[in-house]
Amino acid sequence: MFIPSMKTVLINDENHFCKAVHYTNANPVHHGFTDSLEEWKYSSYPALISKGSTKLERQYVLDLFGGKERFIQYHEQPVDVKYKFPE
Repeated sequence: MFIPSMKTVLINDENHFCKAVHYTNANPVHHGFTDSLEEWKYSSYPALISKGSTKLERQYVLDLFGGKERFIQYHEQPVDVKYKFPE
């Protein structure tokens, strides 16, 4: 069962996917649960920027952001609280 304020939406383009990845990774910092993206153990961020083995589609995700450095830069920006996921 989902928390009442949570909902699912179809991610139908690359821009929406990138915003969803950023929101998911950066939200714990935004809400003060952790001070950095790398420290949150429930995040995919550390696995995506590392060279270690992972079951994630690391290269696919990094390519959508324009490479590892652009992925990191994108994640340095705060969560856009005004962004509304498409219905």
